[in-house]
Amino acid sequence: MAKLVYRFVLFVVILVGITSCLTKNEPTKPYTIAVWTAQRATDQQLYFVADDSVTFVPSQTFAYPDSLLGERCYVEFNLSTQKKEGYNHVVDVLYIQSVPTWQLFDIHTTNQSDSLGNDPTGIIMAWVSGNYLNMMYQYYGTGTVRHSFTMARNHLNTETVPDSIVNLEFRHNRKFDQPGRRYEHVSSFDISSLAAGKTSDFYIDVKYYHLSGYYESFKIKVPLANIKQSAPVYMSRPIRIGAWEEN
Repeated sequence: MAKLVYRFVLFVVILVGITSCLTKNEPTKPYTIAVWTAQRATDQQLYFVADDSVTFVPSQTFAYPDSLLGERCYVEFNLSTQKKEGYNHVVDVLYIQSVPTWQLFDIHTTNQSDSLGNDPTGIIMAWVSGNYLNMMYQYYGTGTVRHSFTMARNHLNTETVPDSIVNLEFRHNRKFDQPGRRYEHVSSFDISSLAAGKTSDFYIDVKYYHLSGYYESFKIKVPLANIKQSAPVYMSRPIRIGAWEEN
């Protein structure tokens, strides 16, 4: 259990309004979340691999789309006391949803910056695992327009910062959509390129435009030992956490 605590971030949260694709009822007790990569064993068993290569197998059998395989997935679960040979942990899965994964975007011109937009977004939580900055965030829209989200390095910013800090900007373009229903997304951003030339741990400082109408930022530590070589990038549009048929 100690290894589980230190190898990925444990968040015990209850997220109001998120429905499970495995059950029609919301969980009534606290649960843990993580972002893992979905794989299928030779016996057709679905299992997950964390960014530190620790493996997790669901305690229950359920149907899942093949499109989930090889994708990073947001998983809500509880750790089970069961054991299964060949896996590090058995988990009771409460919810699973594929997660879009993007590389960082470099802003070199004003036109590039303007095209990314800077519409309001709420950051619910963020954590680093392996090559990735994982984020859960929210925005408001009608559901009829695909908003775009980008994590960018703004080379137009001339602010001087210590070598131990990398400034990033989280950009949201609602494409003239109107406020309406609240949507929540989880995404992973490949930050492995930030480790180039680094010899020690560093921080990323992420600036974004808050839902309340002001600029906000958060700082998060990136342990250099966690950053590996560049990983494959799986592209998809941002998704509302919900049933697979919404994709």
